[in-house]
Parts: sequence; structure tokens; C-alpha cells
Amino acid sequence: MSAKFTFFIIGPSHHHFYYLVPFINASTEKEYCVIGATSAYHDILRKNFPNLKLRTFKPNDPKLLEYFNSYDFILHSNAYTFFENNIRPKLSSSIIFGYINHGTSGKFTDSGYIMSNYLWDITVLAGKKDLDILYEIENIPQSKRSYRNPLIIKTGDGREILIIQAGNLRIQSYFSARPSRQEVFSGIKRIDPRKKTVLYMPTFSYNPGHTKKNYCSIPFFIRLLKEGKISTDFNYIIKLHPNLIYEKEIVQALGLALKEQSIYFYIDIIGGDYLKYMEISDLLITDRTSAFYDFLYFDKPIIFLDHNNECPENLTFKDITNSYWGYQCGYIISGKNFDTADKVIEKAIVDDCFIETRKHIHNYCFEDSLSPEAILQMMLTHPKYISKKH
Repeated sequence: MSAKFTFFIIGPSHHHFYYLVPFINASTEKEYCVIGATSAYHDILRKNFPNLKLRTFKPNDPKLLEYFNSYDFILHSNAYTFFENNIRPKLSSSIIFGYINHGTSGKFTDSGYIMSNYLWDITVLAGKKDLDILYEIENIPQSKRSYRNPLIIKTGDGREILIIQAGNLRIQSYFSARPSRQEVFSGIKRIDPRKKTVLYMPTFSYNPGHTKKNYCSIPFFIRLLKEGKISTDFNYIIKLHPNLIYEKEIVQALGLALKEQSIYFYIDIIGGDYLKYMEISDLLITDRTSAFYDFLYFDKPIIFLDHNNECPENLTFKDITNSYWGYQCGYIISGKNFDTADKVIEKAIVDDCFIETRKHIHNYCFEDSLSPEAILQMMLTHPKYISKKH
């Protein structure tokens, strides 16, 4: 592959970085950079990915511009506003920028947030669902929608966006060297392998525009704990979203509530590799975390916490493109059925009646037919790169 690729993340974004790793491994240079993270985070990355070359920069480092300008393609999974405003305008206009969507769209349904995925020359999506969300926002009727892979969309300002449906390469990479349940259990303390295991994965509190701050279900989960709705018959793995490190009060309250209960639990806030927890869990309890989509690959029951009582009573499958609650592939616990929450959890584990629905949503969300090498080759077909080579 003659083109030069590099990759970057901003700050301590474990969960974003894992979606880049398959592409980094497939590139010739196998190099990536981190902008504005601590040395402790750099050490974590070096330890977990010793075969990849790590470059580190501060946001105002002039060497960062020199570094980026030496590449044909720059791919990322979490470019924040300061990069778009302060770094990108200073780079060569010939560089092709690509965005690797972590997970799949749907955690937030804000149109502005979703459209930010298309500020780039290349957008790598999970599958058809992500395209349908774009088409819904743009009011494009079914008869005019295309699902070619790859697909070029021309924007009103004259840009050409190469859209590639890549499936979930993070999961595919994990399954290629899948650990046994025994291996995973041996590395987790305070878990009894004889018990069923419940994985609780809450997201952080706020939406991208910080106009809402009630997305996190932890206060609701604490209430479930304190009122005896969480059975002591199970193990509990608590995998917190990394952004919750900035919400110390809510995390401390959860830790205190867990210690007050006579349950086996293990809590992880820093780690980015949560697939091993999914491997050994029998049930996922979640709110708006995008990790829910990864859990579909393990084909196990899911419970959604509707702690704000927002889920409409009547939903159709098409609502999956415009409503967070359009999943319909697991039981929902809200204030309306709080008193029977313990029975809902037990029923989900014993009587999994959402298998076919999960399969349907999984197939709709993910197009798992391409290797990372094939996707990098597809990127070379972007008109901007072709004109550059000629």
C-alpha cells in the first residue's frame, strides 16, 4: 500500500481507540499519535499495544502539524471541536481525513451531533442502520436511498464523502483470539464463577451539547440497590464509561451503595477493553451506552434502564433510526415497573425471549464482510486522493 496512513485520538479515550486498532494493525506504518493525554495514559497504551508505534503531542506543539502533513490519510475516532477549529485548518488541504465511528449511531439522536460524523472526507460506519439515520435526517425517501459499499455522497458545499460500511472490526479482532471464560474469570477478583453474572454499563450524564444532564442511570441503579431490587444471587461487574471519571460524586455514591450490599461485585472505570466482561456475563443492564451494540455479538439478554420514563409505549422497527428507544430487543425497567424490577431481571436471565429481535437488529446494524486491509484499500478510491496522485 503506497499511501501513508496515520491515526490519532485526543485525550484518554480507551473505548474510541479500540475501534482504530484493527486499522492501525493493517497499515504499513502501524503508527498512531495521542494528542493531549497524560503520561500515565501513554504508559497504558504502550503496555496494551506494544507492537504499535505511539507518538505523543501537546495540542499546541508545532511538530504536530509537521507530523500530520507528512501523511496522505489521517484517521480518527474522536476529533473534538478544538481539533476542527485549531489544528485541522492549519494542515495541508490535500490530506484526506477519515472518521471511524465507534460502535454505531443511536446513543444520541441529536441531528447536529450525528451530522458531525460527516465533516470528513471519509466516514466509516457500522452498516445500514447508520446510513438510514443519515437519510432520515436529510429527509431522503426510501426509493432514493443507496446502500452501495463504498458509497460517495456529494454535499451541498461541493465536498465528496466516501462512506464505507465496515461492520464491527473491533469485535472481529477480539473473536480471532477469543479467551475462554475461565481465563477471563481468573483475572477478575471478587467474582464467584459458580454464580450467574450481570454486567452493568452506564453511560455518562450529559449529551454532546451539554443541554441535558440526566442520561446516566447510576442514581436509578443505586435506588434499585438500596430498595432490594438487585438480587444477591448474582455476580455484578460494573463497567463505567470512561467519561465518568469527571463525575466523582456519582461514582463515589455508587461505590458506597455497592459496599453496603451483600453482593459479589467488581468495578472498572479506567479500562477500555470491556469485551472480556461481556464474554463472561449472562445479562447486560444498560442505559444509553453505545457498548450495547457490541453486546449483540454475544447474543445474550439485555435490560434497558429508562430512568427518565422516556420510552414511548408504541414503537415500530423504523423508530430505530430516530429514537434511542427503538431497539425493542430487551426488557425495560423504568419508574413504572420499579417495584417488580427484581422479577424482570430474573426473567431476563431465565427466559430470554428476545433472541430473534436481537438477531434482526444485529443484522441491520452491522455489515461484517470486509477486512481492515480491504477498507484501507477502499479509501484509496476517494476522488481527492486519485486527483492528488495524478
